[in-house]
Amino acid sequence: MLLFFCYDHIMSVRSSMRYKKVTIVCQLFYPELVSTGQSMTELAEEMVRQGAVIDSICGPPTILKSKTKIPKRMVYQGITINRVWGTCFSKLSFLGKLFNQLTFSLSLIWRLCWDSSKTPLLITTNPPFLPFLVVCCYPFHRRKMILKIADLYPDTLVECNVFSDRSIIVKLWSLLNDWVYAKVDHIIVLGRCMEKRVFSNKSSFFKQKVSMVPVWGDDTLIQNALINKTSYFERWGIENKFVCLYAGNMGRFHDLKTFVDVAFRLKDINDIMFVFVGDGYQRKWLEHVIRKCQLTNVLVKDYVSKDDLGALLCSASLGLVSLKLGNEGCSVPSKTFGLLAAGLPVIAVMSTVSEIAMMIDENGLGKSFLPGDIDGVVDEIMRYFNDEELVKACSLNCRQTIQDKYSLKLAAERYLQIVERVSL
Repeated sequence: MLLFFCYDHIMSVRSSMRYKKVTIVCQLFYPELVSTGQSMTELAEEMVRQGAVIDSICGPPTILKSKTKIPKRMVYQGITINRVWGTCFSKLSFLGKLFNQLTFSLSLIWRLCWDSSKTPLLITTNPPFLPFLVVCCYPFHRRKMILKIADLYPDTLVECNVFSDRSIIVKLWSLLNDWVYAKVDHIIVLGRCMEKRVFSNKSSFFKQKVSMVPVWGDDTLIQNALINKTSYFERWGIENKFVCLYAGNMGRFHDLKTFVDVAFRLKDINDIMFVFVGDGYQRKWLEHVIRKCQLTNVLVKDYVSKDDLGALLCSASLGLVSLKLGNEGCSVPSKTFGLLAAGLPVIAVMSTVSEIAMMIDENGLGKSFLPGDIDGVVDEIMRYFNDEELVKACSLNCRQTIQDKYSLKLAAERYLQIVERVSL
């Protein structure tokens, strides 16, 4: 009887330990400053706080501007980070970004082929072909795999007019995606629009593998901002302005033009500033338009460190996010949740059926507009600008909604539940 009790206890402990271990496979990770690397680092930190054993396999940072050499193996906040070799060319160059992704992928394949661990893998779509390569490393499916679709390819490339939807590359890529979806044990999507776009025409075999886990807002941003007194706005000379803040990637699929047109319309109101913090494909275009139109009410600044991000967000008045039409379901801008966690009402310029637009309108977190609706966005900004009490009320609602529905803690719990499920 005692033997049976001991055996049952040991198996219970082993099962508990098994589901609390996971390896994150993602090109970008700490101390990366772009959204994917930063959000996956946040998730890993919280899973560790909840008792999980987390390690990651990633590449070298591509945006970090410090000359400090980053070690290949390090422990950060309880996360064991294993960094494989890869080039560090500018991500703003297509060839540079491609070389970074290819060299990282080749190094990763070599690493996985010699890795005998059975720890479940959490694979991201960063780079886009990463899931296919990882699945190829395990042809006999001897390792549990969870796929997190952060950005949907090749759909994003089609919507950005990089490829035609009739291209042989697109058709082959789509077939490979279906093969990957069939091979992995579970699939995580970030929104209803993404789930519909990918799996609406798929069989129940695929649909039963899918879970929607929203992007999260790190509600500790407020606490960190109170501790960290860094004032970027004071440094930039805009500390007494009503600031509309766009913070994050300025990619091909983001609609920055609507915000620039709105800024042009409001350029004579000295107390309203538009601040774009980040980098990406459209940054040069943005800076060119600002110079050409002499928009003194618009600033463009580099990424800030993770430690300073909370202070930056909490200093603004309104948050700005966008997606070009057609990109709903291809991406769910994670920058939205940081803005909300900081208590910023958000103006979303995108399709009304995108996850972010639906979330904002359903919960009263700001308002969504279709791209090109300059009048609507101008009126909404002026409504907040002229009503301080409205800003305060919406700010409280934003923070409460993040805590109740979209907190980092809740997201980490969902991820660990999925890891447990596939590990049984």
